[in-house]
Amino acid sequence: MSSATKNVILESGQICALSGEYETVGSISTTIFVSKGELMPEYCGKKVKWILVKKRIKQIIMKTFKLKFVEFTSYFFILLFCYASLSKIL
Repeated sequence: MSSATKNVILESGQICALSGEYETVGSISTTIFVSKGELMPEYCGKKVKWILVKKRIKQIIMKTFKLKFVEFTSYFFILLFCYASLSKIL
């Protein structure tokens, strides 16, 4: 587990703050993928604590570049359009 993920612990019923792979805390464990904004699930009908073990790559990229996904794709298509336009001119 990386230092970037070790402090994210959520309980069943809480809203997920960071998309990624979560594992139950305790003697019996399982892993699940939860997206940001979803409710953290119960496990076998019981409330449990979930710890983030792996972030999804999208969050890592967005945090690195400090851009929202929409902004990132907008910039990509603008650059692609400029490149295509310049290729036709040159």
